[in-house]
Amino acid sequence: MDDGRPLLQAEVGSPAKLSKKEEKRLRKVEKARAKEELKQLKRQKKEAESKAAVAQSAQATRTWTRTQRSVFSYMPRAEDFAKTGATAPDWSKHECEPALRHTFDPEHRAWVKTPVVVAIAPKPFACGGMRRAHFMRMMTAEEQAAGDESGTLYVAKFFHNHMGEYEEDFVRMYFQDVEQQMIAKYYASKYNKYNPPKKVDFLEAWLIERTNCKKRRERFCGVELYLVGSYAKFNSNYGWCQAEARNTPQTFSHFTWETSKHTLLVVDIQGVGDMYTDPVIHTAEEYGYELFSGNMGEDGIHQFLTTHKCNSICRALNLPLLNCYQDGPTTAENMNANISVTPAQVSEFGKLPEGYDKQGCCCTIT
Repeated sequence: MDDGRPLLQAEVGSPAKLSKKEEKRLRKVEKARAKEELKQLKRQKKEAESKAAVAQSAQATRTWTRTQRSVFSYMPRAEDFAKTGATAPDWSKHECEPALRHTFDPEHRAWVKTPVVVAIAPKPFACGGMRRAHFMRMMTAEEQAAGDESGTLYVAKFFHNHMGEYEEDFVRMYFQDVEQQMIAKYYASKYNKYNPPKKVDFLEAWLIERTNCKKRRERFCGVELYLVGSYAKFNSNYGWCQAEARNTPQTFSHFTWETSKHTLLVVDIQGVGDMYTDPVIHTAEEYGYELFSGNMGEDGIHQFLTTHKCNSICRALNLPLLNCYQDGPTTAENMNANISVTPAQVSEFGKLPEGYDKQGCCCTIT
């Protein structure tokens, strides 16, 4: 009879004892539940890290692009297209597609992937012996969702079909080209730390993987910002240099040989002003770069070292002098320019040059 009071355990009886088989089954259920919860936590953590990485990459790209716009005026205008003979693409006619941006870290020799959205003009605006160039826009998925269309213009470079027999050949060449350019950019940053008369840089390069592309040889392409201005080539990968060679590009090549401790040499310097692109790196095979396109190894290095004539910038940087029986040309870039060299930097290349004190000082180049 229910009199309203709570029942005592003695009145309801003790709970039935589970069998060993049932206990084992319950333990399995609890273990599976705990495992699933752990997987869920890991998945959430990975998603959070991925979102943070995308946001960080987007912020870094925006910051870097703003800096480059202010310094190098990368954002082309109608008159810029007129100068180069190219036609500005009508992006309303080109659909966006998902892709992965592969970025190379030259200091750690590592690749990082970031999901992006791209639109590539179907017709090339320029063609060379090895590649064809198409206009391209690129943004992260978050930027597209937010409607952030900055108008940044890129160049997508595709190898011609005759450059390789198999798809693997093209993929390897794309990765190598980006790696070469980013290594050259790394050495440009080291060169600029010495405060030369004119600082140099290489366009940042990426590899784009078009995840939905059905044409296997067009699945990958090399990408960099569209460079506006008068394009010039300053030296080659086999000892040639401009008839009226500027000092800065030649000194930079020499600098890479010395600061890399004779392991590599960056040549084939070309671009607009001192913003370069498409370099070639010569190395000996044992340093792991033997597959780089254009790498002529010790033969290419020998050609540069026997034809390069050291100039006033080489002297100010205290680089070992090569073929200095005749000075390089004196140009406006060498007049009244200050190079700051510290004792620690000087020790990398040799003895302190004449006119420098032990505390480090500025040298005026004439």
